[in-house]
Amino acid sequence: MSNYLNRWRVLLAQRALRDEDVRVGSLAAELGYASESAFSTAFKREVGESPLRYRHRVRNALAARSSRAGGA
Repeated sequence: MSNYLNRWRVLLAQRALRDEDVRVGSLAAELGYASESAFSTAFKREVGESPLRYRHRVRNALAARSSRAGGA
């Protein structure tokens, strides 16, 4: 599979992990990966962290930014 397609699927995954409450296994299947493990490996190769760690980090950062903006 091409690097472009891999990057595109990871970009879609990043958006879903940030904005939706989708299970990683369901997301992997939706994006065409043979398994959750294959998806997680590809995601980590592109992003540098696992899908769950990415979701946790990004959502915490968004929540912190939102609370700072609300308190101003």
